[in-house]
Amino acid sequence: MRLARHTGLLHDLYFSKSHTTLLSRRHKAYILKHRRGFLPPDLKDVPGAIGCLYGMLPDVDEYSRFVLPLEVVKEYHRMGFVKIPQLVLDGRQVDVLNDEVQQLENNVEHHPKMEYLYGTSLSNLTEGPLFTSQGVWRACWGLHDLVHLPFLTVAASQALGNAAVRLWYDEVHRKSPRIGPFTPWRQNYALWQQVTTPASGHASLFLAFDYLTKDRGAPCLIPGSHRWREEGEELLQVPFTAEDEMQQMNSIWEHLREEEVEALQDSPPVTLELRRGEALLIHPLTIHAVHGNRSALPCRSATVHYCDTSVRAARSGAVLPNCTQLFHEGEVLTGTHFPIVFDPEVVEDLPLLTSDEAL
Repeated sequence: MRLARHTGLLHDLYFSKSHTTLLSRRHKAYILKHRRGFLPPDLKDVPGAIGCLYGMLPDVDEYSRFVLPLEVVKEYHRMGFVKIPQLVLDGRQVDVLNDEVQQLENNVEHHPKMEYLYGTSLSNLTEGPLFTSQGVWRACWGLHDLVHLPFLTVAASQALGNAAVRLWYDEVHRKSPRIGPFTPWRQNYALWQQVTTPASGHASLFLAFDYLTKDRGAPCLIPGSHRWREEGEELLQVPFTAEDEMQQMNSIWEHLREEEVEALQDSPPVTLELRRGEALLIHPLTIHAVHGNRSALPCRSATVHYCDTSVRAARSGAVLPNCTQLFHEGEVLTGTHFPIVFDPEVVEDLPLLTSDEAL
């Protein structure tokens, strides 16, 4: 993989355009060690990938291997979700990310970059059933590189009609063995409708950091449910009401309209098992949940939320917690908190999907 253009002094020293071969592990480790003194405390101020997870970004003519087949994009628009056909992370990369999640969890009260995170929840600081943290790309090297991963950014762009893609935010999750709870049914945009618009400008990728099954935190989705409720309607967000997973799963029936009950009977929920390093592309209006962890091993995953360049603030002020950037209502999201992570105009031969083909 050739190295992409990179700004700054270190690029001039080590990343010249004439350098077209992969860095050896030794050379890469040396450069990362050298860069350590140049990195700002808040990694949102680092443009592009740091180089911790996979080296630097590819050249503009090398993105074709990240492009989803059009049949996959059509399946996403038809079902409201689709599994990315190939692994997006290898075992070593997953290990790096799991180590960072573990460090966050172990040091959640005193992490030196806690002020940069958008939110952190840990039910019990000693082996709590669920750990979740948002905005981790600003605090951890590998997770910073993850949000720039071309397998994710190109997929998000295709899902959004080949638009330029901004990062909205990221989050990591760890469910403890045996007691990791069921994550209730929801539409992602139900969490964001008070702060951003339109819903159609969002797309999310769920990544497995462990082998996820029905007994170990796999996602569960309702096919076609992204067409049930649109922006402006009351969106679905089922509260946590029961420790028993089956009771919690069945609680969705109480929140559905008559026509949605019929649709759910015709298209029951689908649990998608994911291997380590696999990813699932999810529509912002798809109704989905995540199984609890009844296995003897921890269950770890991440979700990266993206948006296109049309997404605007739905209210004045901050749109995320601990986000110092303020917006006026109707203002387009911009700035280093929401960086452009992929722009199809700078790459070659990215297949287009017309609006008619997407339906």
